[in-house]
Amino acid sequence: MLKASTGLSSKTRFWMALTVGLLLGGAFTRPLAAQQSGNITGVVSDPTSAALPNATATLTNEETHSLRTATTDSTGTYRIDGVLVGTYDLRVEATNFKASTRNAIVIVPGQLVRVDVPMQVGGASETVNVSGEGAVLQTDSPAVTTSLPSITYKEIPVVTMTRGALIGERAMTIAVELVVHRELA
Repeated sequence: MLKASTGLSSKTRFWMALTVGLLLGGAFTRPLAAQQSGNITGVVSDPTSAALPNATATLTNEETHSLRTATTDSTGTYRIDGVLVGTYDLRVEATNFKASTRNAIVIVPGQLVRVDVPMQVGGASETVNVSGEGAVLQTDSPAVTTSLPSITYKEIPVVTMTRGALIGERAMTIAVELVVHRELA
């Protein structure tokens, strides 16, 4: 067998292979934060459906009470990226409008949740609470995703056998079936 000489030591080749492997491995995996977070967006509007710029949208985690805040742009759009998975309350406030609250908004990994908020004219001390959970309709992205309930994947058994072990397991099953078949015959 002929052996090509590259002029590189085995130590150098090892480190090069390791570096290339890490770079390629990192290029094809999603960051951990992306796997555990989602995004929320929406449009804040007045009773005539006109956009409300400079409204403040505050997202509160129901469990940890941590807050994330965004201000609407000139089109009345707010967006909060990198929201950890969980259930949240959204409170929107704007000058000369009643504050509006949306409860039980569920953020799931990798999805963009859209919550539009129509505001009502009134004093800042008045609040409009909207309860009830509607279906999350993602109109800002053509992506189609499915989220399984946690009970589904937690109850699935994990097979950790190698191919050889699986072949051996199958051979053992066939042998047992033959013995049982001979005893019954």
